[in-house]
Amino acid sequence: MLRNPSAERNRGAILDVLKRELAPCGECSIVLEIASGTGQHVVHFATEFPHVEFQPTEITPKLLESIRSFTESCPTKNIHPPVYVDITRPCESWSRDLFSGNFTGKGIDYIININMIHITPIETTEGLFRNSSKLLRAGGLLITYGPYGENGVITPESNVNFDRMLRSQDPRWGIKDLLALEKLASNFRINLVRQYAMPSNNRCVIWQKV
Repeated sequence: MLRNPSAERNRGAILDVLKRELAPCGECSIVLEIASGTGQHVVHFATEFPHVEFQPTEITPKLLESIRSFTESCPTKNIHPPVYVDITRPCESWSRDLFSGNFTGKGIDYIININMIHITPIETTEGLFRNSSKLLRAGGLLITYGPYGENGVITPESNVNFDRMLRSQDPRWGIKDLLALEKLASNFRINLVRQYAMPSNNRCVIWQKV
């Protein structure tokens, strides 16, 4: 089990948002998590939503192993085994093991993506929107978390410095602007419907498929 300190810090705040956004107890829902990282988040969320099915995914082999270790220890047993997913690839090419076939049909209720957008090229976010549009049911939600700019401005100074550090590692990385993301998402029938201010100058952004 790998442990990321930031996941430990932010999982409670993200859970508070999910308690507002996910269907109430008694309504069975399906949640697909893209880029699940170590697996800390999905286990924390699954124990709070025993009526929800969670499907973690990752692209990195060692993280897939960490997720598997976390999910096997989850007492609620409502997490499917992690599956390799490259979000830049069409979802039709992904493993058919996802949800044991339930990820097709009427569509997924929720997709969660935490701390991916700012540490990947814009093509990755485009893949997230494109595949979310295919997989979500009408009215389904995509929930993303991380730092964002707005109207071409990044604030506060700590996020400016963070953005500079990210771009020094890879010029394709960096904090993305919400206005630009809105325009990109609209190409795939996905709209920004609300957002929540989060600790450490992050945001939880709620997108909806129309």
